[in-house]
Amino acid sequence: MVGDWGNETDDPMFLNNKMDHDELIYWTLERRRLTREPGRDYKYSNFGYCLLGRAIEEATGKPYEFSASDLVFQPSGMTSLDLTANTLEERKNFEVIYTDQTGYDPYGFNFKRMDSHGGWISTSQDLARFLVHVDGFTTKPDILNPDSIKTMTTPASPGYAKGWCVNRFNNWWHNGSLQGSLSFMVRAQNGFCMVALINSRRWKSSMDVELDKLTWDMISKVTVWPKTDLFS
Repeated sequence: MVGDWGNETDDPMFLNNKMDHDELIYWTLERRRLTREPGRDYKYSNFGYCLLGRAIEEATGKPYEFSASDLVFQPSGMTSLDLTANTLEERKNFEVIYTDQTGYDPYGFNFKRMDSHGGWISTSQDLARFLVHVDGFTTKPDILNPDSIKTMTTPASPGYAKGWCVNRFNNWWHNGSLQGSLSFMVRAQNGFCMVALINSRRWKSSMDVELDKLTWDMISKVTVWPKTDLFS
């Protein structure tokens, strides 16, 4: 996404908490006009994913959450997915309680509005189910064809593709960070797919790097892996 909608400063998705999707989109398009020609520069954009959710609704004729379930979650065997709410009192069944280690309010944003860029709650097992259905390996059938997987993992800028961080070793990964939570998922070229979810966060720390290292350390300690399919 291009222009002034990046996530470095003044991210539109973390402003105007009382606005719904339509109101925020209108406000952003009116107040935050593009300053660069589309297609020339790259920025990671939470607001861009918000727009994508609305585009999916327009294309499918269904609310975004139903389309995501029909097109991604059900074909991948994922059953725990739900959209989070804004307050502790609205916590969903089996949803964790979020805490933040740096003084931020883990219930201080309009998380309902973040549906298509970070509003889902899931178990780590279900995120792993998603990974093994888009990883390009033959272990499980993918929900994307090979051409789509190639497009998804081809860098749009150095080190970043279409929703995935990528490197020269053909590893794909992403982390997520909001006040009160930290997540990490990776598809490694050696055949491993790994997921870690934490209901806490230290802002501007090495916590995400430490989580990555911990995941690899745990794998290195396993000497015998189950021969049965734990997803079946």
